[in-house]
Amino acid sequence: MSFDIKPVSRGERRKSIEVVVALVVIVLTISTLYIWFSFGSRPATRTADTDDDIPVPTRFAGLYEGSVLAGWTTPFLEFNSIDYQAVLEGGRVALVYFHADWSEASRDELTELFACFEELTEDRVVGFRANIGDNRTDEAEADLARQLEVVSERVKILIDQDGVISRSSETWDKDRCKEELSGLAP
Repeated sequence: MSFDIKPVSRGERRKSIEVVVALVVIVLTISTLYIWFSFGSRPATRTADTDDDIPVPTRFAGLYEGSVLAGWTTPFLEFNSIDYQAVLEGGRVALVYFHADWSEASRDELTELFACFEELTEDRVVGFRANIGDNRTDEAEADLARQLEVVSERVKILIDQDGVISRSSETWDKDRCKEELSGLAP
């Protein structure tokens, strides 16, 4: 068996290279579009144990200083004083959840709150995770806990510009969270 190798003309080689380049461009374009639409058009699945690098909704990009932890229409943010004050001054209601990483019950409840906020369509409420009693607690969170007289994790406080609306240390699942937030008068 013998193979005849024929010389390839410059024109044929150029056409072959153009075809390969075109195929590479098409594959890269399709891959980019797939990634873009995969992360930009559906909610990320978040739990209290997930890493902070999971994609989150881009709808809120540039609107808040803190990281958006959950929520497609109704954001659940990592606590920071700037966003918290803006929410209250804007006539909205803040749900502040005091969380501790070391507490499994706190992590489980936070996962339920994330699930609730993923489904909420309430634009009048913003959720905040405020750390308490762990190595992630910053001075602003500690000040807020002192101001609201919170001494332990898993406390949920609904607050508006006029003050505390309600306070609960009961466990909330996704449905209880929706029930509590849907009862807020506009």
